This record gives sequence, C-alpha cells and structure tokens, in this order.
Amino acid sequence: MPESFAKAKLEEFRHYLSLVKPDIVLLSETHWKPSFNVKFRAYHILKKDHLNRQGGGVAILIHKHLSFSPLHLTPSDTIEAIGVSIMSPTISLTDFISAYVPKGDCEVADIEELFNRPNPMVIAGDFNGHHPMWESGTHTNKAGRSMYEALLNSQTLYLITPSNLGTRFDPSTGKLSTID
Repeated sequence: MPESFAKAKLEEFRHYLSLVKPDIVLLSETHWKPSFNVKFRAYHILKKDHLNRQGGGVAILIHKHLSFSPLHLTPSDTIEAIGVSIMSPTISLTDFISAYVPKGDCEVADIEELFNRPNPMVIAGDFNGHHPMWESGTHTNKAGRSMYEALLNSQTLYLITPSNLGTRFDPSTGKLSTID
C-alpha cells in the first residue's frame, strides 16, 4: 500500500473518530508495523502487529474516559487477536476482542478458545470465514465451518451480523462476502 494512500486513509479515519466519537473501536488487518507509532488524541491504543509477513495486525482503541485492562489470550498459530476488559459504572465487566484469521484456516478449538470468556463479550474481526448460514450461495471454507461449529456448540454466543450483509467486495468475482 503506498504511504500516501495509507496516510490519507488514516486522516479519513481520524475524521470519522472526531465525528462519531465511539467508545471502543476494534480494528483488524491494520497492516501496521511495530515501528509505526500511531496516536489518537482521545484514545488509548493496544495493537498487535504481525511480524512475519506483509499485512495482518489487530488493534483496539479505547476512549480515555473508560477504564480497561488487557486480556491475556492464548496464542494461536491461525488467529491474530488482541483483547481488553472494559470496566464501566453503567455496564458489567465486558470483554472486547479484535481478531484476524489471515488464511481462512482455523480449527474449531482455536475459535472456541477465543470465545471461552467468563465475561460478556463482543468479538469482531476479519475471520475470512465463508458459510451459507451468513452468506447464501457460498462455498464453506475451514474458518467458516469452524465458526459455525463453535456457534452451534455454544449456548451463549450469537452471530449478530445479518445474513448476506456484504462487507467486502471481491473485484475478481464481483461478489460481496459477509463476515470476511
């Protein structure tokens, strides 16, 4: 990605933050390097850069008025993830996790380990998971099958993404994918 494009996108993102003022932002596929020291005036930032290849990386922005503590997540060979527990006087302790599955290749056990939290949680990310449950007419891949099975095995998890809500356009096929 050309540096000028990355800087323009970062400024666009800063503008979005100033307008919307979200309390928590979960980012995946940041493409940030460890040497990239990004700062957002009203936010604490936790980031995990992918060191062994181009791309990847996850981050969480937490508004400075919130108290938080980093989560200690079990390392995985197939999932990049970072998490925080947010403490607030108005809601119970809640975990937020940003995740990225670079190759759409993860095991059910890896997903279930990520989902295995004692607190209420929100998990967002780029899972590269394809499955007819959330994307009709698609071929299931390993990440999609693993996510589907993990959701079926859980009594407390819900997929809140509506079916067929395209979030990524594939220029080679012209198709939209839902939780890619």
